[in-house]
Amino acid sequence: MEAPIESLISPSKARQAALQAKDWAFVTNWLSQTFAPDPVPAFERNKDTLRALLDLAAANAVADGQVKLVQQAEKDTLCSLKLQQKCFEEDPRSDLFEFIELALGDEGSKYIDDIARSSVVLGTLTTDAGDIGSAIIDMAREETQAKHQVRKTDALVSQLEKELADVRKQLEALKSKEAFLLSPELPMQTSDQIREIKQLNKRIDEYATQLAGLVSREQEATLNTLRLEDVLDDERRVLKLKQQMQDLRVEHR
Repeated sequence: MEAPIESLISPSKARQAALQAKDWAFVTNWLSQTFAPDPVPAFERNKDTLRALLDLAAANAVADGQVKLVQQAEKDTLCSLKLQQKCFEEDPRSDLFEFIELALGDEGSKYIDDIARSSVVLGTLTTDAGDIGSAIIDMAREETQAKHQVRKTDALVSQLEKELADVRKQLEALKSKEAFLLSPELPMQTSDQIREIKQLNKRIDEYATQLAGLVSREQEATLNTLRLEDVLDDERRVLKLKQQMQDLRVEHR
């Protein structure tokens, strides 16, 4: 008994035939677009011809992509040239400045850059030699004043550290006295004295923290960033702390 036709075709061959039909459809469409409006010439349809036409279509697609890239690059270049031309028409000096900068050379460009940077740092907002010179003199005077204030601040900080150490010694002496020990006869007085000691400890810690902040700020400051107003502010704070510690010592003697 003869087997039916469906049983003679395997699933793999059916898939291969479908793929081949899809490739032929793609090649036929590509050839139609390529030869349009003329008809596609007759040719033999076999596997080798299909493979060759697929390779040719792929190469043609790559070439078309490259052509599009070149066209886009040409379009971008043209737009850039038109924009430059428009900028030159609006400000003809722009190209002149570029020409002068190129004519100066590396050394000349460096000198101009140094002058511009100096003007910005000094805050003169001009490159006039007289203004820059005056700004340099003012900066040197402010630097001298800042150094003097720093020395005064150092002396005040040292004195404050010494007085803080004295206050701590007095506190330790107060703690060691019998009057500050718990006594069944004077519970109220003892409680008040302990509370005063705790408050004194807290205030001393606050002064020490502020003092450490002043010292840290002084160590991190440099002559390039130091301002006279900051130094004067630090000096006022140190004097205030000094007065508060003196009042505190008088209060708890």
